[in-house]
Amino acid sequence: MNNIPKGYKQTEVGVIPEEWRVESFLHVTDLITCGIAATPKYVAENIGYPFLSSTNIKNGVIQWTDYKYIDASLHRQLHRNNPPKRGDILYSRVGTIGEAAVIEVDFEFSVYVSLTLIKPKTALDSYFLAHLLNSLPYKQRAKDQVYLGGGVGNLNVDVVRRYPIIFPPILEQRAIAAVLSNVDALLAKLDQLIAKKRDLKLATMQQLLTGQDSPTRVWPTRRGGFQTRPTHTCLWRTRPNARRYHHRRGRFQTCPVKTGPQSSRHIDNDVPCKGGFGTRPYGYGSRRLGGEAIGGYFR
Repeated sequence: MNNIPKGYKQTEVGVIPEEWRVESFLHVTDLITCGIAATPKYVAENIGYPFLSSTNIKNGVIQWTDYKYIDASLHRQLHRNNPPKRGDILYSRVGTIGEAAVIEVDFEFSVYVSLTLIKPKTALDSYFLAHLLNSLPYKQRAKDQVYLGGGVGNLNVDVVRRYPIIFPPILEQRAIAAVLSNVDALLAKLDQLIAKKRDLKLATMQQLLTGQDSPTRVWPTRRGGFQTRPTHTCLWRTRPNARRYHHRRGRFQTCPVKTGPQSSRHIDNDVPCKGGFGTRPYGYGSRRLGGEAIGGYFR
């Protein structure tokens, strides 16, 4: 039974609109090749050029961190033949296989054998192609066609060249790529917001579950909610004897005291003492019942 909607057709990549085509990857690109196979000698950053590998492609983006550098002579040799340029695509073929990212920089760099360099023709939008390669069907295709030679999986370049590529008109490609890029940007912002909320939760857990000092603490409100207020502490000086002081809210606390002349009040080994009755975020000094307080006031 034919369940294909009107205006669509069945192809080897699935049901697509009738005006779309399916082309061999090799026919819609100017170049599909991999980087240098031999492990080069790495040099310092100040005398070398960036040398990217598959570990630098994550979540559809080139990660410009944690990469090596190669010397100028080797870079010139590699760059002379197949220079990566803005708008080209890097496609991981070893390690994390099937990750694609568009080059968005103009400075020179070289790539290792774990990356495939793809140069689309002008009729194929780079961002549309990157989204297509990062889609689940194409990632599954890459996974199914991995060659386990020598115990290390790799995606052969000749296999990639024979990929069937969905080929809509260029205006539709750009429209699709723009929508998907906007979704990616929104997801990135949501990830940042989630990370901030997670950090706030961890900080709150640290305060509530360990009782450690922090610039803020969570306090219950009269209406049953919670709010954060600054935590203020005072320094009470250690002393073997201590007396009870009347807090201004009618409660009592015990803090070290000293009796004697004013000139003998300097004592070593200051230690932090929470202000108020237990731990309170505000309040001023306690009223003396006896002896002489040497700590200071709540602040």
